[in-house]
Order: sequence, then structure tokens, then C-alpha cells
Amino acid sequence: MMLWDAGIQLYANVYYTTDDMLANHQDVLVRFLTGSARGWGHARENPEAAVDHLVAEYRNLSRASELEAVGAVLGFSFNDVTAKDGWAAMNPANWQAQIDTYAALEQFKGPTPALADVMTTDILAATESLRKRIG
Repeated sequence: MMLWDAGIQLYANVYYTTDDMLANHQDVLVRFLTGSARGWGHARENPEAAVDHLVAEYRNLSRASELEAVGAVLGFSFNDVTAKDGWAAMNPANWQAQIDTYAALEQFKGPTPALADVMTTDILAATESLRKRIG
């Protein structure tokens, strides 16, 4: 059973940044996410070429293994949610549910963080039109 199906709905391949970057350099983050979206869109349309690029950059990877894995990775990266809301779409309610779960399990050292302290959809909103075309 997948963790997602068991109620642990963590997002894979999340991009993290700092408060300073969000406050002072959103344009850089928007450009980064735009490039990432285009790269994932290219990988979706050209999985074998994407694997070739990956193993060229990371020589320790096996092309054969990555070719076996690319379908599953793309299946997780592009689904019903991305078809509707675009590549990299996230639901803040999922984040809140995980915060609540971790709090119930007493996993935080100190106060439980507020949702706004750990995630934002500002950069997703700024790239929505491109991401929806790729999703």
C-alpha cells in the first residue's frame, strides 16, 4: 500500500527555499520553477532522452535501471491532480494534515509550526499558466 493511500500524503521532490529568498528574490524562484517545469515536461514527452541526460550528469547511475524507473517516476509526477491543476500542484490541506499528524505523534521539538510557516503557494501561483500546460 502506498503511503499516500494510507493517509500519509507527503509530496515528493519538494523544492525548499529560505524566507529571505521568498521576500527578496521571488523572481529567481519563479525562473527556477519555470525551468524545472519545462524540464519535467520535456522528460514526460521524451523519457529516454531525459534518462540519457540524467546518466550523463550522474555517471554512477545505470541507464538500464533508470529506464525501468522513469515510467513510475513520471506516473507519480503526472496524475489526475496535475492534469487538473498543473505540474507541481500542491494542496495546502495536505500539508496541514501532515502537520497535525506529526503534532499528534509529538514529533515536533517545540511548538507546532503554523502552515504559513512551512509552505506557500506564491511561486506556484506565479507559474500557474505554464504549469497547467505541462501538467
